[in-house]
Amino acid sequence: MQNSVALSQTASPTYTLYDSGAVTLAAVLGGPIPASMLIAHNYRRLGQRDDAVAALVIGVVVVAALVMLGYALPNNLVAPIGIGLAMGARRMAISLQGPVIERHISLGGKIGSKWAAFGLTMAFLAIFCAIAFYHIFSGGLHGPKVVIGSKDTTYYNGSASREEALALGEALRTDGFFADRGVDVVLAKDRNGTSVSFVVKDGSWERPEIVSGFEKIGREIAPSVGGLPLKIRLESTGLKIEKEIPVA
Repeated sequence: MQNSVALSQTASPTYTLYDSGAVTLAAVLGGPIPASMLIAHNYRRLGQRDDAVAALVIGVVVVAALVMLGYALPNNLVAPIGIGLAMGARRMAISLQGPVIERHISLGGKIGSKWAAFGLTMAFLAIFCAIAFYHIFSGGLHGPKVVIGSKDTTYYNGSASREEALALGEALRTDGFFADRGVDVVLAKDRNGTSVSFVVKDGSWERPEIVSGFEKIGREIAPSVGGLPLKIRLESTGLKIEKEIPVA
């Protein structure tokens, strides 16, 4: 990506560019992608389409990397990382486009307002949330799923894979827990580890023999989801976690 733009224009520009302040605002409110969209907007206005595409790709790659790292990073690093990304976006905007923005202003060109940057960021977030909700609800309340037999279902989310969900379902069928009765189980993997959630009858989590039975199931299914340790979660019919059983 070029660090500077040929500054050959002499007439007052008729287009609008966004300065580093707008890029920083977009990064703070919406993350790397809205910030890269503003940088790409500037490149398009300047006729540098390849650099505009590169800016967008960088934003997407940064978000993808953050998603992958998010499962391994502790929660107390989220805020510092967000601040670092915002400052990084500001530095990138200044480094890549600072001189051309200054030249643009000196020639009488207009700078995009912070409100416009805010609106673009909110539009991006609205679209992103709509896609996320569609993904969640098209796959069920707990995310994507696989059906074992004709009625039993294993949902999976976080970094859990479809293959692991299938293996878990087969292990539960071998164990006798899945018997084509319409039972749902949720496999989740995140920075806190692996968990398998079961919806049980209200009050079941208070019975020692039930808890012991699910602990046994946890040990039997562990190889199918990557081994121990894992957590067995017993949920009420309202999907509230009532008891968590560590299995190590």
